Amino acid sequence: CKTIRLVGHSYGGVVIFEMVKQLLKESITIKEIILLDCYLPKALLRVKEKAHIFIVTMLSMLNIKITEKDISKFVEAIIKRNKKDRVNFIYKELKNKGGKIEETFFTRLYTLCYNALSISYKVEGEFNEPAALVKAKQVNQKNVEINQDWSPYLKTIQVIESSGNHFEMVREPFISQCKNDIKK
Repeated sequence: CKTIRLVGHSYGGVVIFEMVKQLLKESITIKEIILLDCYLPKALLRVKEKAHIFIVTMLSMLNIKITEKDISKFVEAIIKRNKKDRVNFIYKELKNKGGKIEETFFTRLYTLCYNALSISYKVEGEFNEPAALVKAKQVNQKNVEINQDWSPYLKTIQVIESSGNHFEMVREPFISQCKNDIKK
C-alpha cells in the first residue's frame, strides 16, 4: 500500500482536494494534507474584486504603503483599461510607487494570480485524513471575502497562523516555522 503526503499553496488547495478524491479511489493512503494559505473557490469574482485582491497583495509583497482611497483609485484605473493593457499598466504604476520587481516575473505572477482567481470548482466530499491549514498573515482585502474554512470537507484539520503573508510564507524563515508548527 502506498502512502503519500500532499502539500499545496494558494490555488493548490483545490488541486489537492481533487487529488485526495482520486487517490482514495485508488486505495492510496494519504499520510497528511498540508494547505499553505489555500482558499475555497466561491462564485466567480468580478474584475474589480480580482484587481483589488491582486493590487493589495502586490503592495504588501513589494512593501509599498498607500491609503485605501488610493488603492480604490488604482483599482478603478485598472478596470477602465482593456484586458490586454492591464498588466503593463499595473507594472508601470507599481514601479512608479517604488516597487522593485522584474517585469517578466511580474507578468507571470499576474497571469498566475488572475487564473487562480478565475477558477470555478465545486468542493464536494468529506475526508478524515489528517490535515493542516497554514493561514498567511492577511493583508487588508476590504469588500472581498476569502473563504479558508476547510472544516466541512477535512474533518481533522489543524489551523496554524503564519507570520508571513501569502507570498512570504513559502520562503525562509516562514516555511521552517510552518514545518515546526505542523510537527507539534
